[in-house]
Amino acid sequence: MADRYWVGGTGNWSDDDNHWATSSGGSPADGNLPTAADNVIFDTNSSAADAAYTMTIDASAVCLNFTMDGPGSGNNVTWAGSAALAISGTMNLIGGSTDITRTYTGTITFNSTATGKTLTFNGLTFGGAFTFDGVGGGWTIQDAMNIGSFDITLTNGALATNGQTITCRSVISSNSNTRTLTLGASTINCNRTTTAWTLSTTTGLTFDAGTSTINITGSGGDFLGGGLTYNIVVFTGASGHTISGANTFATLTVTGTATKTNGVFPQANQTITGTLTLSGNSSVNRLHLAAFNRGESYTISAGTVTLSNIDIEGITGAGAGNAELQKLEGRLPGPGDLSLKVFREKALDYIKKMQRAKEVYMRTHKLGGPDVPALKENLEEQKQQIAPPGPGKVLFQAPDGQQAWIPKDRVDYYMGKSGGKGKVI
Repeated sequence: MADRYWVGGTGNWSDDDNHWATSSGGSPADGNLPTAADNVIFDTNSSAADAAYTMTIDASAVCLNFTMDGPGSGNNVTWAGSAALAISGTMNLIGGSTDITRTYTGTITFNSTATGKTLTFNGLTFGGAFTFDGVGGGWTIQDAMNIGSFDITLTNGALATNGQTITCRSVISSNSNTRTLTLGASTINCNRTTTAWTLSTTTGLTFDAGTSTINITGSGGDFLGGGLTYNIVVFTGASGHTISGANTFATLTVTGTATKTNGVFPQANQTITGTLTLSGNSSVNRLHLAAFNRGESYTISAGTVTLSNIDIEGITGAGAGNAELQKLEGRLPGPGDLSLKVFREKALDYIKKMQRAKEVYMRTHKLGGPDVPALKENLEEQKQQIAPPGPGKVLFQAPDGQQAWIPKDRVDYYMGKSGGKGKVI
């Protein structure tokens, strides 16, 4: 292991003749290009007279520990380029956002095979993906980590977010390698517009959600939970969110936006040990809770349930808070109630009940018996149950020919769900 110091100001990583020395402020020489066993250091002697300079990673680069500080005197080093960088040790950005300007967009892979490695950002944000891929390696995030709209991937090793705030496009760890993901008290913000959380394959994975909060903020951001146990998960993005895996949440919150396409679509039963909160934006822009595939049915078990402006289809409530979900079950037709045939069968059954109730009432009345208010109420109830839908509903036909009465303000939603192939008849 050796130290390699950047010198000579502006230049390319690959130019060892002019920029890599074996001592701070020393002379560069051929053969000093850093290897995976060498520490790289950018310090106040990396440019003459503390001048601002640019270091460009122009070709695939490797190192052991990566340490970067500014040149001093209030000037910045600009970290540029797009080629990949592999760090086999610790990354310490001493200069942070104050003394480092980052335009670099390459992927950084942390591939240590030893534990005890750390990442320190000091406010510097990134514009490229981070991959952790070292068998037996271990990394701890020391402060806020923001890589914008890029992914964090854990392939091998152990990653601890250490209670820090993490901002990224998505978190991915779906393989059969030995790996550990520990979230502690972190807040994880995922902004991807498709799959924002991917832990679908959990073989070899040790996962500890701790007291973390996972925010899915991207439009249509999906959550592939892998049947694991999470603390707080919050969806705030527009459009529909799929939840796969039979997961357990301490708290699950879905908040709709001012669109008619908001929804959350489980692909398995879900358990919420604490509070389930489902909130549509308004009575017009409602939130749709439904099984992912038409005809499927899943159970959501929750300790406490808070609902507003939502519609439910193919979901059954269970647990201590099931009463609130059950109040809305059937607000939309269920998988077995989407045909006019079923509607007619139910209507005929109600008519028969009305006729029987009427006969009992008339017979009692003729015999001089008392007026029976309960029977009258029963008649009125049956009339309401088979009454034709009001002016606020239309008959919608799905591509497979099934039909259902739906609210007029949900036509756009069902048209979208049918791929534009449904129709109002």
